[in-house]
Amino acid sequence: MGIKNLFLKEVNRMKKIFIVEDDYHLQNLYKILLSQHNYNVIGTANNGDQAILTFKTFIEKPSVIIMDYRIPKKNGIKTMKEILEIDHKVKVIIITGDKL
Repeated sequence: MGIKNLFLKEVNRMKKIFIVEDDYHLQNLYKILLSQHNYNVIGTANNGDQAILTFKTFIEKPSVIIMDYRIPKKNGIKTMKEILEIDHKVKVIIITGDKL
């Protein structure tokens, strides 16, 4: 099973998606791909601080957050930790283009 199928299988169980990505083109790509598979993107953020503020404003929290590792103001790991302090049940998928 390819990465795309594993990604979609995991997200398939979780309909409400929050995207944290500073690259506008990738944000749009995620929105298009997810909407084609009947997922609801309930919000986007361009940096770590914005992600935390936006997450706090959600009346109904997302089921999963798709988050870039390298985002401005706070990296994805720091942002994820702060969001998990607010809601420890949310699932976070960290994405990076970095060589591991």
